[in-house]
Amino acid sequence: MNCRKPSTAKPKRRLLEIWMAETKAQAEKAFDRFMRDFGAKYPTATGVLIKDRVVLLSAVGTLPDVTQDPMIKRQQ
Repeated sequence: MNCRKPSTAKPKRRLLEIWMAETKAQAEKAFDRFMRDFGAKYPTATGVLIKDRVVLLSAVGTLPDVTQDPMIKRQQ
């Protein structure tokens, strides 16, 4: 029985760190860490990310905090 996690678990977690960063500086550090750790293993994917870096990081920290939105009803 193979109980190993898929080989994509770490890259997905690192991409999530970029996406969930609270500040642009945190996102840039996470982006650079992703490139350092996975650039050699996933050259095509990291090439696309590098090309779109400015656009990808421009959205960090701009999404509204939906947990504070009074229009969203919370389930109890």
